[in-house]
Amino acid sequence: MLAAEVYRKSGAQGNESQMTQLMIMMILQQQQQLGGKQPAKDKGHGGGNSDGPASGSEDDSDDPDNLLKGSMKAFKNIHNIKRAIKSRPGRLIKRWEMLVREDIRVVDGQPWTAMDWLKQQPWGKHQGLYRGGYQDVVVCELLRQNKTEQACAQRVQNLKWKPQCAMASGSWDQAWLLCGLPDPADNINFAGDAREMSAILA
Repeated sequence: MLAAEVYRKSGAQGNESQMTQLMIMMILQQQQQLGGKQPAKDKGHGGGNSDGPASGSEDDSDDPDNLLKGSMKAFKNIHNIKRAIKSRPGRLIKRWEMLVREDIRVVDGQPWTAMDWLKQQPWGKHQGLYRGGYQDVVVCELLRQNKTEQACAQRVQNLKWKPQCAMASGSWDQAWLLCGLPDPADNINFAGDAREMSAILA
């Protein structure tokens, strides 16, 4: 099994010690692959002595030491994100909101919501992801308004529809009604409300 595949599976299980070991395995594997490559000859010297000073200049990005530094830096950034969620959540939020304002080109003093940003994303045929994003946005907006209990209640309802959707073989029509939100994709095939739906299904 490739180290990368093992790393992904161990990451899903949350074993950080094993993840660290597998990351090192991946780095060593990449080094071995680079070590097996023959350096290209300098065509400008007519295939002369490859040990000459002009022939030893390979791209620095292929250097194993540089690869090791880059891979470890990326791995360190992952841990930094995990720590920031716990230790500096406000900084992450402000940074994301700044990127959102830049993305949707909000000027100073202009009102905006995360929904403005959500609608501009290229969801394409992935309407399920769009709906999930809409649920997250609703919770975010409630939190921005300091409505913590409402945000938690909405989050609970957002969780309920997921197993219901699975039990309905992936159908959104009935399950979405549990979260109490309008369908952002306007694709629910039922004209009544949640109470009327439950009466019909009883």
